[in-house]
Amino acid sequence: MKNLILSAFTLLSVSIYAQDIKTKKDKILFDNKEIAKFEEKKRLYTISDLNGNVIVKIKPNIHVINENSRKVYYEVFSADESKSVSLYNKSEKSPLSLEKKFLIDFTLGEYKLFTADGIDTTVLTAMLDTNLNVKEELKNSAADVNKEKERLISLFKDARLDFDREGNILKDRKIIGSFKRKTDDNGVNYLYEIYNIDHNLNHNIIGVWHSLKSNVNFAGKTYKTVNNQLLFNNDKVYEISGSNSSKNMSLSMDDLAIMITAYAFENGLIK
Repeated sequence: MKNLILSAFTLLSVSIYAQDIKTKKDKILFDNKEIAKFEEKKRLYTISDLNGNVIVKIKPNIHVINENSRKVYYEVFSADESKSVSLYNKSEKSPLSLEKKFLIDFTLGEYKLFTADGIDTTVLTAMLDTNLNVKEELKNSAADVNKEKERLISLFKDARLDFDREGNILKDRKIIGSFKRKTDDNGVNYLYEIYNIDHNLNHNIIGVWHSLKSNVNFAGKTYKTVNNQLLFNNDKVYEISGSNSSKNMSLSMDDLAIMITAYAFENGLIK
């Protein structure tokens, strides 16, 4: 009985992932069967039934979080555009083509709009009734990130922090720590390290930022994946995008170094 259930589950899984959804000219094909028509202009897909009646309009969007991460979300409009939502509808597949991802997500994702029988209008109604607005949430999140960057740069300046040419961190011209920028072991990703100075004038690492690295051991902890994150030895973790880096410029011109130093100062790790 157990083997029978397992076999049935396996067949179901194969069946689900064997579904082929694609476009051909102005048609949407499900396992080579025409289920809908579409028109695309500037990434806005107007989707109609086989009689040419507009059912829904969908626009796929890519929101870039950092150089290693992005989110795909969809703006969904009613046929007359009187109602709209923006939402995620992620499936387990991630093809390179945004159009292919859009088709797969709306076949295998939470909202299974495309079926072997055509467009499921009950799914459309369910989507529009959610009143979700992830587009605005992402916009607000990006604004918060920019505000935090401005705050940290102001903190760095107001605390009279600076760097010298040797990579030392200065406060009122006194050395209170040091900074290192390195290329990671693979020669592609990069890391920043920040050190304080103890009463014996020893430099001790207090924080590390990685653009992307797996299985990072730091301060007695193991982090499975560190993606544009700053780790401190007080267990604090901060997300800072690598887009702030100017690693080929002086430290004083590198916003990422400035932000890391400001966080360290704010946490009392350098004084």
